[in-house]
Amino acid sequence: MEHLRSNPCSGCRDGIFPYLEGVRHASEGTALCGRNAVQIAQPEAARPLNFRSLARKLASLADVTYNEHLLNIRAEPFEITVFKNGRAIVKGTEDTGRARSLYAKYIGA
Repeated sequence: MEHLRSNPCSGCRDGIFPYLEGVRHASEGTALCGRNAVQIAQPEAARPLNFRSLARKLASLADVTYNEHLLNIRAEPFEITVFKNGRAIVKGTEDTGRARSLYAKYIGA
């Protein structure tokens, strides 16, 4: 259990789970413990993202694939999976600031 005390995850290290207590920091992002990934949960979008349009815009910047449910962006060493409601999983970092920056760069603020 000693290894958990040095873990940067506040849930593993300190037993603090703000989301379970109703505290939501929507666009700040949440590091996914042990996954080298961050979840970005944007406030409810007025309408679903247009994956076709977004894929066209990003084609020159990254490898982009999509279907009716999600859009996947591969920009090494990162991978961003975006859902229709704007929620995203940014793989390749546990730094929420870096993940938000990547989200803003590829998806928009």
